[in-house]
Amino acid sequence: MTHHFYKILLAVTLALAAPLAAQDASAIRSALANQDYGRAIALTKQAFASVKSGGEASNLIQSIVGAAPAEQIPALVVAAVQGNPDLGPAIINAAISGAPKSEASAILTEAYFALSQNPSPFANLLTYISDLLAGTVPINEVLTMPWFNPANTIGVGVTLSPVTPGSK
Repeated sequence: MTHHFYKILLAVTLALAAPLAAQDASAIRSALANQDYGRAIALTKQAFASVKSGGEASNLIQSIVGAAPAEQIPALVVAAVQGNPDLGPAIINAAISGAPKSEASAILTEAYFALSQNPSPFANLLTYISDLLAGTVPINEVLTMPWFNPANTIGVGVTLSPVTPGSK
């Protein structure tokens, strides 16, 4: 009998959680459709604060990215990571998986710059993003291409410092 109780509890939990995640994504997509980007960013941060798993974070960010204009995607990804720093790698991986190289680079560069403004909660994630930009993380970890093909790296040689070389 106890065994069935846990199954029922799990089913009820999932039944209640799925509509809440769908409501969050729906409100964010509505704000994006109305070009209310400030509200979309605030809702994204709020939605990710309550996300509990990497799979849920991946699904939610892909839903948001699919509805967002290209120029708003990096800001939305940053808001998602700020909302739940513990799931940062899952959010970043989901946001750049399948994206063109230039878009993935823009997402990673903006995320690195924005998160480095307050680096203490994001230290490990900043290292991870830096490695992705440099092309030193195996691609199979990014879920896009087999690791054995070195030509399929995301790295684009982007300088991460906002200071240009030679200027002080």
